[in-house]
Amino acid sequence: MGWATAGIALAAFLLSLVLTGKVLRNADGLGLLDEPNARSSHTRATPTGGGLGFLAAFFLVAWPSVYLLPDLGRASPGLLLVLCLPLAGTGYLDDRKGLGALPRYAVQVLCSAGLLWWAGLPQQWAAWPLAWLLAGAAGLVVAVTALINFTNFMDGMDGFVGGVCAVCFAFLAVWCGQPAWWFLAAALAGFLFWNWPPAKIFMGDAGSTPLGLLLACALLLGLDNGSLQAHHLIPLLPLYGDAVYTLIRRTLRLENIFRAHHSHIYQRLMRSGLPHRRVSSLYILLTALCGSLASAWNAPGALAAAAVCLAGLLSAEIRCARRKVPFTRG
Repeated sequence: MGWATAGIALAAFLLSLVLTGKVLRNADGLGLLDEPNARSSHTRATPTGGGLGFLAAFFLVAWPSVYLLPDLGRASPGLLLVLCLPLAGTGYLDDRKGLGALPRYAVQVLCSAGLLWWAGLPQQWAAWPLAWLLAGAAGLVVAVTALINFTNFMDGMDGFVGGVCAVCFAFLAVWCGQPAWWFLAAALAGFLFWNWPPAKIFMGDAGSTPLGLLLACALLLGLDNGSLQAHHLIPLLPLYGDAVYTLIRRTLRLENIFRAHHSHIYQRLMRSGLPHRRVSSLYILLTALCGSLASAWNAPGALAAAAVCLAGLLSAEIRCARRKVPFTRG
């Protein structure tokens, strides 16, 4: 990371610190208050919508950096903003008064399709038979919307998604040689000052859904230009592996996978008696370890990281079994 990139990242951190604090102070007036319910990990009404702070900080520093850094590449802040604004807007409305699943998913599909068009994938497949092209595009749209929703679903504990994603974007910035992801990692770090346990403010859908899209963007662009290899995906395993593992278990148990629940590994670890701070720290450290192993030893390192994650999963299940923590909280 050069001095210019480091300076802009520091600006993103400080700006996120200030803007998230501003959202916190005005949350009540904005109607952004998260009341606890049966599935919540918190016990008192807490301001939400803090994701607006780190998103604003990211875009405010990324925009002028286009003129300061010649190597921003295809991560154009203007186009990213166009793709993220609809998600942030619907997320804000959902945080404030709740929206139905259909309008939220419709916006996610449109933004995901826009991302794929911008990445140039449909144009690259122009020679394919029409049926293959449509199937490939539909599959990728579903994959991007799944990443958006997994990021949203996993945002249920203080300092969790913000901390893990900050580490993921830092590794992506290094592997892709892309300064913009340093700015986002720094903005997330500023948000964590307010979100670290005990959280003073939550990220909310206004932050988690655009964050999922930005992660999809980083992965698509990195894989498309060859800067990312398959083993570079391993830092995603602790967070998104939890989501996929829980989805599979709920499917096998014939549960309604579209119904809100409290069955993720991190949620059951909290129910087993581990505090927010420790569970979040474990996931963040595991993510950092996965990225470090992949950086040091490439594919063999990624396999070692996968083995560590599997050992962590088994340890979590053993702890929950010993503490008699049920998979589904009644």
